[in-house]
Amino acid sequence: MRTLQSTRRSHLVALLMALPALAGGLDLGTIETRRLVLLALPRQAASSPASLEDAIENASVEGAYAVIAAGHDPNEALGFSHPVLTGGRAIVSTPLLLAVAKRDRDMVSMFLGFGALADLPRTRLAACLADVLGDAEIARVIREAAAEKRKECPALESGAPPLESISVLAMKR
Repeated sequence: MRTLQSTRRSHLVALLMALPALAGGLDLGTIETRRLVLLALPRQAASSPASLEDAIENASVEGAYAVIAAGHDPNEALGFSHPVLTGGRAIVSTPLLLAVAKRDRDMVSMFLGFGALADLPRTRLAACLADVLGDAEIARVIREAAAEKRKECPALESGAPPLESISVLAMKR
């Protein structure tokens, strides 16, 4: 009888020792299955902007980079409106000018790196806009990109937002 009890006890001890290992194995299998299912689902970039204008407005260099890298021309004119930068009026401007107006050095550098031209009719006063806004570093970077060493800038319309004035002047010249 003693051998039967001892055998049962041995089986019970063995079962109790094996239960944690079995539970751990089931947990690991569940975790890995969930991971594989999540990897198979299509992903959406959480920070993808709806447009280049949105990326510039939200100061998202990564978002603007994604839009430009996807084939958007960095010299293409954009419709833009901002309560401070344009006085709430809709204007047509370039990504480079908008980045200068937002005083976003990283975005200005990214646009120039992707081929934004600082000497096009719409952008040739970008350095002047940076000067008006008091950002000498952006003005220097733009002048170097345009191979423009002069600092002659036209007088802006008094009372008008600088971005609006520069955009209007650029189209008149």
